[in-house]
Amino acid sequence: MSDYEPSSQWDQAAAEALLGTRVLIGIDVFESNGDHAERFQLHGIIERIDEHKGLLMRLPNGEHYTLPPWPSAFHPADPDDSFSLKSTDEEVTGIQFTAMWDITRPDTE
Repeated sequence: MSDYEPSSQWDQAAAEALLGTRVLIGIDVFESNGDHAERFQLHGIIERIDEHKGLLMRLPNGEHYTLPPWPSAFHPADPDDSFSLKSTDEEVTGIQFTAMWDITRPDTE
């Protein structure tokens, strides 16, 4: 995991509430010029929280994905709800929190 600069977004209590929960995240990726490049969704369990290293999510296949250390981006979900993931054609239940992220690719010129 890479280190993040300390952020006013960090809330220790909110981060601790995420630890061990099943989360669903949606990610929109944009080119540096603002064009939308792709959208994908991931789900897994938050295994580690760290103000400087971010939130570590274990995916169902055992791989890990690191999220920025911004627990305030997560919103409670009803674990009884079913989510259809367009990017993987999965039906997912048991989700406790959701979050959306926008990522802008750096300019390569």
